[in-house]
Amino acid sequence: MEPKVDRFMGLSIKDKKAQKDKEKKILLKKIEIGATTTWEIFARDKDFKELRRNYDKVLTKKFSEAYRKYISGDWATAEDLFSQCLKINPKDGPTLTLKSYIEELNGIPPNTWKGYRELTEK
Repeated sequence: MEPKVDRFMGLSIKDKKAQKDKEKKILLKKIEIGATTTWEIFARDKDFKELRRNYDKVLTKKFSEAYRKYISGDWATAEDLFSQCLKINPKDGPTLTLKSYIEELNGIPPNTWKGYRELTEK
């Protein structure tokens, strides 16, 4: 494994935060205009990849497929795929959360659906 290089080396903590905030805003804008998806961002993120390293590959593949359907607005297919994920791991938090949200809205994405929802609680 390559040593991690701090791409913000030499910047003050305040400037590092400002740079990271700027990058986040750029990514959010790309999502808004459809130039990328949240999944594409997560799939490239080194930390996210490391977190997923030990996960069941079948579950990961199935969840990935379900999530793509979810963000594209094909909630009927997404709900079915999330159900399949729960057969593999009935306690998978992300799967339970997204499936529950789909069920909460009776399987129909809101008219304003842009591939994501605003989180209003922790």
